[in-house]
This record gives sequence, C-alpha cells and structure tokens, in this order.
Amino acid sequence: MMSSRTKPFKQCNRNLVLQLQILSLLPFLKNCNPFCEKTCKSNRYWVRQSLPEVIEDADELFSNEKYMEVYELLNRLKFRDNPEDVRNEMITEGYEVIRTALELGANDANVHKWAAIIIDAKSGAEGTVSRIHSYDMVKIHLLKAAELNPNDVTIYYMLGRWCFTLSNMTWFQRKICCFLFATCPTSTYDEAQNYFVKAEKIKPRFYIPNLYMLGCTSFYLNDFSRARYYLSVASNITPRTRYETECVVAARKMNKPLLGVKLIQNASTEGNN
Repeated sequence: MMSSRTKPFKQCNRNLVLQLQILSLLPFLKNCNPFCEKTCKSNRYWVRQSLPEVIEDADELFSNEKYMEVYELLNRLKFRDNPEDVRNEMITEGYEVIRTALELGANDANVHKWAAIIIDAKSGAEGTVSRIHSYDMVKIHLLKAAELNPNDVTIYYMLGRWCFTLSNMTWFQRKICCFLFATCPTSTYDEAQNYFVKAEKIKPRFYIPNLYMLGCTSFYLNDFSRARYYLSVASNITPRTRYETECVVAARKMNKPLLGVKLIQNASTEGNN
C-alpha cells in the first residue's frame, strides 16, 4: 500500500516526466513549421480563463488527488493581470525544467538548443550584466547542439545571431564588459555570416530573418552587391509571422540606398564606355 508521503513524490516525478515529454515534442513541432507563431501559452495556460473556470479546474484536480497541480494552477492567479510577471515566471519554470533535462539528456541536441534559448531569456530578464555573463554558456550549448545535430538550421541561425550581436557591440559596451569581467566574449561578422550561410545551404530561404541577417553581415563586410542580393530576396518573400514582417520592412529600408549606389555605379560604367 502506497504511503501518503510517497504520493506527492511520485506526483512530482510524473509532472517532471510530462514536462520532459513536452520538451521532446518541440523538435517535431518546429519541423512542421519552425518559425510560425503559435497560440501564446499565456492564452491557454495562465490568464485567459475566468475565475470560475479556474476554480472548477482546481476542484476537478483536487478530486483526482492532483494536489501539486492544484497548487500550481491557483498560484498562477497572481500573475493574471501582469504580462511581464507571466513571462518571467514562465522563463523560471522553463529554466528549472531544462536544468533537469540537461542532467538526464546531456547528449540530446534539442536539450542543448533549448538550454541556450532559456538561459539567454533568463539572463535577459535579469539585466545587462547577467546577459553578458551568460554569453559564453549560451554559445557552448549552441555549439554542442550543432555537434549533435548538424542539420538543424535553427541552431546555425542562433549561432549567427550570437556572433552578430557580439560583433555589433559598441566600444563603450566592450569597455563596460571588460570592466565587469576578466574577459569579454568576442566574435566577427565573418563568423556570423558563415553560420547564416550554413543554415541557408541546408535549407534555402527557410526563414526571412536569416536572409535579412545575411544582408546585414554582407553590408558590414562592405560586400554591397551580396548585401543587395540577400536584402532583395528577403524583401520579396511573403512573411508568415509578425517578426518576419518586421524583417521584410527592415530589409526594404536597408536596401533602398544600396540600390541607389548600384544605379550610380551602372551610370558611371556606361559613361566610361
């Protein structure tokens, strides 16, 4: 006969297993449409239920002796009216899950990919100093994920963004970073571009922001003809999400002066002939 003490322990284990199973489904969902916006978790999990509906769910969970889930459900009521608190609480939950997942699945590419995402989100919520401090750990997890799954384009895109962010740091930001820490992580636009190109070779035109970032890195490397090409391609693909729409707008805006330079160059060439 199961003692009352072992029930909560087993229930916690079941909850953890369920969370890890959900994590294991993420690559399948991402492969279906890796960058489509899904229904916000907060809509169905945190704030979109009325108070009577929450109480009804809590009663049902209680009657099934799911006491931990009752606590979690009712505990979330305090975040109903503050989206920022919802976001931070979700990040904290995700961080705890991913820590356990790393212990259980250190050789799983998706675990390392999501570790990088969640660590970056958590440090970003904690402030600039915490985020800078987490840069190296984020890259370590991304490189491990790429090693374990070299065909995942999302990993190379994130590595490219990581490199671009560091390459684009201002002199003042670097000085602050060196003041706070012994060393400051570094990268180059070439390194960033190599990752974006690798992603594009594996799956051409899979994500508008990847094309846009190829245009940006080409621009900073003074390769304006290549920048025009990638920005033009990004500008003419139908966006699927709000972020892709923002990248299309940014690509068109960035490409306008480059197209003007091309017209001047063409006119100059014709004049010389």
